[in-house]
Amino acid sequence: HTEISPNVKTSDLNILELGSGTGYCGLALATFGIKSLFVTDTLEHVDLMKTNVELNEPILKDNGVDCYAKAVELDWFKGVEEPLKKELEDHPINLVIGSD
Repeated sequence: HTEISPNVKTSDLNILELGSGTGYCGLALATFGIKSLFVTDTLEHVDLMKTNVELNEPILKDNGVDCYAKAVELDWFKGVEEPLKKELEDHPINLVIGSD
């Protein structure tokens, strides 16, 4: 397992990606063996993110990565709603990422 600091292993990371668009950055991090990944964006991006998560799950598993990955709507003007709220209770986030 990879370490990002002396006290944090990638296999312990629950990552929330904000403004994911395609979900590419989060999915790239998943290849390092993170515990869980939530790619989030507004509703118009959710279908694309879901497709990309579904297409990459077999690739991750074939490479020995068992990461729980989910694409979920997160509109900053609405705040955190179900189903994301429940998911975050089950997978407490310890790293938030964003890219542009």
